[in-house]
Amino acid sequence: MNGAPSSSSSAAAALTIKLEFGGGTELLLAPPRAKSHTIQLPARVSSSSSNSSGKVPSPSITAPTTSHSEKIAAVDGTAAEAGGGAGQDGQGRPADMRSLVRYIKEEMIVERAELFIDSDGQGIRPGILVLINDADWELEGELDYQLQDGDEVCFISTLHGG
Repeated sequence: MNGAPSSSSSAAAALTIKLEFGGGTELLLAPPRAKSHTIQLPARVSSSSSNSSGKVPSPSITAPTTSHSEKIAAVDGTAAEAGGGAGQDGQGRPADMRSLVRYIKEEMIVERAELFIDSDGQGIRPGILVLINDADWELEGELDYQLQDGDEVCFISTLHGG
């Protein structure tokens, strides 16, 4: 009634993704090394694959999780410019697993990323089972799978030392 703008458009610009880590993959994450995380990612990311430094920029959104607050970045090398960003104006490409892997690498993993990320730095290394909504990600298109609001993505290490 007061004429204030609705926040529904900004809510539509973010995807809520549930992440599960198991089989030891949770040990690579920042403390408290929780196995379950709920994050929000922009629904659309920059069309460019990375910026010149190859790093994800400073976070633009903060979202609560079940265990602590995660910093959420406009992934794939794009910062949210002055309150804007790829998600608000519909520009860019839809967020995909490539975006999520980059986010995990840059914002969640604090040690030995090479145990999670493959040698080219873009995907998941062999020996980690990835499930998207309880289905093997190979059936879903792997890195090209376009994330949907409410997706559950699970990473389970199948390699165990002795």
